[in-house]
Amino acid sequence: MAIVALASSSYKFSAGDFFLDLGNTVYCTGNLISSPVTPATMGLKQIDHGTREYDQMIQLRKQILRQPLGLSFSEDELEHERHNILIGAYDDDEMLGCCMLCPINHHTLRLRQMAVQNNLQGKGIGASIMSFAENLARDKGYQKIVMHARDTAIGFYEKLGYKVKGDGFIEVNVPHHVMEKEL
Repeated sequence: MAIVALASSSYKFSAGDFFLDLGNTVYCTGNLISSPVTPATMGLKQIDHGTREYDQMIQLRKQILRQPLGLSFSEDELEHERHNILIGAYDDDEMLGCCMLCPINHHTLRLRQMAVQNNLQGKGIGASIMSFAENLARDKGYQKIVMHARDTAIGFYEKLGYKVKGDGFIEVNVPHHVMEKEL
C-alpha cells in the first residue's frame, strides 16, 4: 500500500481510507476518487428558497459566518430571503460556496452572506461566485452591486473591482466598510 502526499485537502477519497491532514498536505493510504475542486470543475446556479439547496446554503452560512460570532438565523430573517437572488457553487451535490443578492431598487443589488467552505478559500471559488452573481445581476437589468464587506475581505473585493465608500463601521461586532461596483 502506497502513501500519497497531496498538496490540498480538497481531494476526495473513497470510504474507509485513512488520511492525515498536516496543514496544506494530505497523506493518504487510500484510493483517490476525485481531483481537487477548482472553479473549472464546479457548477454555479441560482437556487430556490425552501429547497434542499437552500437548506445547504443556510448550513454553510451558519458554519462560516454566524457560528463564529455566536449568531443564528431567525425564522423571519430566513423567510424574508424568499425575495432575494440566491446563488450556490457546487461540486456534485456538495455546496462549496454561496451568496445572495438583495434588491435595493430597480438599479442596485446588495450582496450579502458571501461564504466559501474554509478549506476551499483562496482557490478562486469566491471569485467565480462573484463573477456569476455580477453576470446574473446584469442580465436582470441591475447596474450596481453594493455590500457591507468585512474588513478582512476588502482585499478580495478590491481585486474584483469593488471600491470602498466612506468610513468603517461595526456590524455584528465586526469591522466593515461599504463597498460598491458599477456593472
